[in-house]
Amino acid sequence: MERNNVKSSIDKLQARGDLFTRQLIKEKKRTNELQIKLKEVNAQIAEIRESNKQKAICLLNKYSTTPNDAYHRVDGVNPTSLAESNQKKIVKTLESRLGKVLVRRNQLENENALIKDKIDKLRRKIANDIKNRERMEKELIHIKDDMDEIMERAAAAAEEREKLIVKRNQILEENDEKQLIFEKK
Repeated sequence: MERNNVKSSIDKLQARGDLFTRQLIKEKKRTNELQIKLKEVNAQIAEIRESNKQKAICLLNKYSTTPNDAYHRVDGVNPTSLAESNQKKIVKTLESRLGKVLVRRNQLENENALIKDKIDKLRRKIANDIKNRERMEKELIHIKDDMDEIMERAAAAAEEREKLIVKRNQILEENDEKQLIFEKK
């Protein structure tokens, strides 16, 4: 019964470990995909930024007569710094998501390691239990053999005792008869 419980707990732990392993693999794939997409998005952002920068410079310089083109605007908005701050926000958000995914992956790896350790401990315990049971069965067989031998000797001693008691009773009866004969004389 206990062996079935241990086996079922091992099976449950192995199933759980397999689940975590599959989740870990999925998370690794997802992380790789996210990193590839991040590189693609960064490239697109750089392309769009450069394109927007050129368009903004052309637009600003259309009616401007400043000596330092694209840096003096009437409304005070700098499209380059806006694009940089937006990109920094996006990067910060993606880095935060990546950090959370990495933390979750590490947690899954740690849980997997713990489950594997539990499974290994249970396997060692089962192996030790089997060895102990075999040793105890051998001892029990040896003790049974010793008990059989002792019982045979005890039975032989009991038979001998019965014979001696019968013989003693016969001797006592003979003695009583001789005593009676002697007293009659």
